[in-house]
Amino acid sequence: MKKLIIFILSISALTINAQDWQWQNPKPTGSTFTCVDFFDNNTGYAATSSGEIYKTVNGGEDWVPLNAEKNHSISDICAVNASIVVAVGGGGCILKSINGGSSWTNQTSGTNVFLNDVCFINESTGFIVGAQSAVLKTENGGDTWDIINTGIDIFWKIFFVNENLGFICGSGGILLRTTDGGSMWSNQNSGTTDDLYSICFVNENIGFACGGKFSISTVVLKTTDSGATWQKLTCNTTELLYDIVFADENVGFVTGFRNTIFKTINGGTTWTQQPSPAAAYSTLTDIYIDNLNLGIIVGSCGTILKTTNAGETWNLITISITDKSLKSVYFPSSDIGYVAGSNGIILKTSNGGSLWTLQSSSTTNDLESINFPSVNTGFAVGKNGTILRTENGGQNWIVSSSGVLPDLHSVFFVSEQTGFICGDGGTILKTENGGLNWSIVEYGEPSKLFSICFTDQNTGYVTGQLGLLLKTTDGGSTWIKSHVSDRDYYSVCFIEETGYLVGFGGVMKSINSGVDWNTIFNDDKLYYNAFFTSKNKGFLIAFGFLYRTVDGGSSWQLLDNPSATSVYFIDQNVGYLVGSDGTIAKTINGGGDPLSISENELLTDHTIAYPNPAADFLILDNELPCHVSLYTMSGERVFEKYCPDKNSTINIKILTNGIYLIKIVDKISARSSKIIKL
Repeated sequence: MKKLIIFILSISALTINAQDWQWQNPKPTGSTFTCVDFFDNNTGYAATSSGEIYKTVNGGEDWVPLNAEKNHSISDICAVNASIVVAVGGGGCILKSINGGSSWTNQTSGTNVFLNDVCFINESTGFIVGAQSAVLKTENGGDTWDIINTGIDIFWKIFFVNENLGFICGSGGILLRTTDGGSMWSNQNSGTTDDLYSICFVNENIGFACGGKFSISTVVLKTTDSGATWQKLTCNTTELLYDIVFADENVGFVTGFRNTIFKTINGGTTWTQQPSPAAAYSTLTDIYIDNLNLGIIVGSCGTILKTTNAGETWNLITISITDKSLKSVYFPSSDIGYVAGSNGIILKTSNGGSLWTLQSSSTTNDLESINFPSVNTGFAVGKNGTILRTENGGQNWIVSSSGVLPDLHSVFFVSEQTGFICGDGGTILKTENGGLNWSIVEYGEPSKLFSICFTDQNTGYVTGQLGLLLKTTDGGSTWIKSHVSDRDYYSVCFIEETGYLVGFGGVMKSINSGVDWNTIFNDDKLYYNAFFTSKNKGFLIAFGFLYRTVDGGSSWQLLDNPSATSVYFIDQNVGYLVGSDGTIAKTINGGGDPLSISENELLTDHTIAYPNPAADFLILDNELPCHVSLYTMSGERVFEKYCPDKNSTINIKILTNGIYLIKIVDKISARSSKIIKL
């Protein structure tokens, strides 16, 4: 029951196999778990919005990834018996396993709409519901499916009490009931227009449903007459509720947005909030209760919670060293690597990422960039002129005096002694004694400078706002200034004479050491990090998505991946990416194969919010219920809201003036664009 943020983006429609990024933090995954189901107390399955499917054989203590094609997000999974498992999701996806998840086959659904929920009455008869009022039925264990209903509404969940009596809930308070095994469905009066995301029954008469409108209202319903009438129950929260389950007539649970867990022991008359060890911002999407003791909850950022005492306490199964936003990754050797991010966090691995340890950085300022000229000597820079230096592999980090207060965005060393830093206010710093002292380099313009790189001791480049590009050929003593466009470029990367600039609006390329630049990709999205392993093969991050080129940028492939902000490759095959919510992932096959994208999952390019610039309010260009998020240019999420109505309005008065990325995600697409707050 699983309706969460599905971040799917595309430059071109690709139909190739999935990739292979291995999660290193958190574990088992940092993707959003959308669903969980168990066959018995030991054997269970969970799936994610990234299409990953995991299995446990010890009651949820450990989870291992299964070999399923990750071409679509998965919204629900059903363990039909010990062998048969069925999963459904985006693009009309239906996956079936007949061997307990060891292998999976794609089933023909006959539709490309988002499928939200699947349930089986017995081993032969099952149902699926989804967008556009889709109802699918199988009578042969899921080998074939027939579409028995379509329309304009969104059906979120289907629940059968027995082989004849079943219910569907959906958008706008929709409730449907069947008494003949799904042949005919009749409308029920739910008494609400709020979206209903989940429904369950404990017997033929007593049932419950939940849902709401984000930050506006919460709804919990109960029926005692098999759905003929529904009464609203009081649950002391305004958070959106995603799932409801009952172990018997008295004991039940609801879960939802912002780490919400409530429990009732009197059939819903009163509800008590349960303490949760998950992150406060976590969305808890699905809950499984087997009996009065065992329970599993899953949610965003790889959250898995388990109880063995009827929900009195919940234990966090997910292993994570941090949930901070990670902004830069660097490996000075094949095994030793470092990551830096928000609140001064620095992580280190000495075994290729199998284990990451937290280091004491001596600062709480956000760190934007990290660089190691040798295995033991390294530097990290960030907010408020922060410069950190270590000479013993990060055992100790020393705060160095930069002599400046503006934010510093990038650090690059050409040797153990010579290094450069750039930042706001036109700041360029240089050291020639291994970072013991830094001198200010003047170039004559107080612009924001975002990225710096050198191809040798003498030749270097700096990029900044409004298309500013600086070049030096004398080791930084003098800089030649040019403006390659009127757009901000956040990353510059050169391999010998071939260079790339990425930022708002796409990618520019030079093949003559920055003398001339040509636009090789152009749109209105935010691209802010690039890494090239050769002149032709490189990687591009576009706010949470990773692209790869093998032909010098003539074409780009979308790689399925966690939400990324920075990427670093040791060689052509081994690479690491880091991102929001503590994301660390590794590839050993060059990022894997491109992701398959279906037509209804393409990101369209047009204005997604207006007016722009805006001072107080934004009107969204949304047709479906959606989640909207706003991010700063450094990737920090500063606003989030669920918008159930078409062309919803959001209040941005509390935001400080500046440039933000807005992301709108619904069940069909994810769209992002730049806005200016006045």
